[in-house]
Amino acid sequence: MRGLEYETKVADSRKAPLGKLPGLQLLDGTMVYDSRLIIERLESENPEPMDAHLTRRERARADAMRSALEEHFYFVLVYLHFEYERGWQEFLPVWKDYGAALGMPSFVLRPALFFARRSVLRDLRGQGTGRHDLETVRRFGKELVTSLADFIGDGPYVMGERLTTYDATAYAFAAQIVQSEFTCPVREHAKRHESLVAYLDRMRERYFVD
Repeated sequence: MRGLEYETKVADSRKAPLGKLPGLQLLDGTMVYDSRLIIERLESENPEPMDAHLTRRERARADAMRSALEEHFYFVLVYLHFEYERGWQEFLPVWKDYGAALGMPSFVLRPALFFARRSVLRDLRGQGTGRHDLETVRRFGKELVTSLADFIGDGPYVMGERLTTYDATAYAFAAQIVQSEFTCPVREHAKRHESLVAYLDRMRERYFVD
């Protein structure tokens, strides 16, 4: 979003200090993990921060939206990808490709995926979302999608006419549902929100079209 040059690499989440990705390696070798901390670090070095024009009230609203995505919608997505059997089967090729990219031999990959899924489901139950049935989690997902679509409205961006760092979060989560091939009622529900689809199209055309 700031036009910085970067290079993407496949990394092993098991070797990350927080046990998760993404991670960012700066030119001096410093590693930063967690998407929010990465954004904060990049913005701290930006002479013209993207959120500088926001009022305290606007920041509070945007923070609430971001927290809803990161602390609630995230776990809905995890549930739909790991607990929901059809979701797991649809995403299994992605996990296999990831394991292959890490250099894991096929005879190791299958049991590794089994134990990885079991670990995620255990964590999901401890967090709370995993204690609900599929229909309830789907309803949670639909409600959060509607809230995000209403928050963006006619935009053109999350906080109005100007891009902010909150767009990075909103786009990442919305795109996972609308622009994936995942078969799920939450995705169909999201695609019916014209404002959300239009927002994703604007972001994709601005940043992801060669």
